[in-house]
Amino acid sequence: MTRTTLRRAAVLGTLGALTFSTTALGHAEVDKRLPKPGASLSSGPKTVYISFTQQIKSGGSFTVTRGSRTVLRGKNDPRNVKRIIGKSSKRLAKGTYKVSWRATYIDGHRETGSWTFRVR
Repeated sequence: MTRTTLRRAAVLGTLGALTFSTTALGHAEVDKRLPKPGASLSSGPKTVYISFTQQIKSGGSFTVTRGSRTVLRGKNDPRNVKRIIGKSSKRLAKGTYKVSWRATYIDGHRETGSWTFRVR
């Protein structure tokens, strides 16, 4: 191999490694929400959750409100390090609900968000 070929191979290898590390270390994102944002359900759920593409630290939480009243709280799922979950003994009644969540990803990035759903 010539020096030029070796230099090109080294440059391409370095660029490939940088591209991979940037992709692998990207911030986590919301993966799934149940109920789905904007859902109109015929029956109220007993379980509400939000899952992420990467592990979240302890202290993740959400509140489910109907009007100004909190009807359910969620916390880190002990069985899934990528999920915050809340369970109720009763199905949620008819009405419009807002889920407001907060999470800190394992890389230290903090995020908050919300979504709504409806039980008819």
